Amino acid sequence: MTSATFDVYGAQGGGSGPGGGGGNFGGNGGETVATLAVTPEGAYEISVGGSGAASPQYNVAGGFNGGGAATGLAGSGGGASDVRFNATTNCASTTTCTLADRLLVAGGGGSGYAGPAATAVTLSSGSAPATGR
Repeated sequence: MTSATFDVYGAQGGGSGPGGGGGNFGGNGGETVATLAVTPEGAYEISVGGSGAASPQYNVAGGFNGGGAATGLAGSGGGASDVRFNATTNCASTTTCTLADRLLVAGGGGSGYAGPAATAVTLSSGSAPATGR
């Protein structure tokens, strides 16, 4: 075998509101597809991201592998999924690969949010112009 195709998906972010279904579901994780040259004796570590948590309370941990934690009314972010390899340290055989050993990454999805809607702002005549950011 001289090549392998990896199809990697990041985890979904957590929804908002009780049980995570408050009408604002978390975003889907990303997808990365690549065919890489491999060697028969090479070992690859595959880390699968954990789903974000819903927000039934005010502090929720992010999904495994980098999902962002949440406070307030939002769910937490989903974790990334990745493929890791290091020929020098052979880290995959001992599951000690680091972020620097990542070959492919699919990012996790963002959270849902159940906060108040944005309010439109109207400028009256003679007021200072809004500045862009």
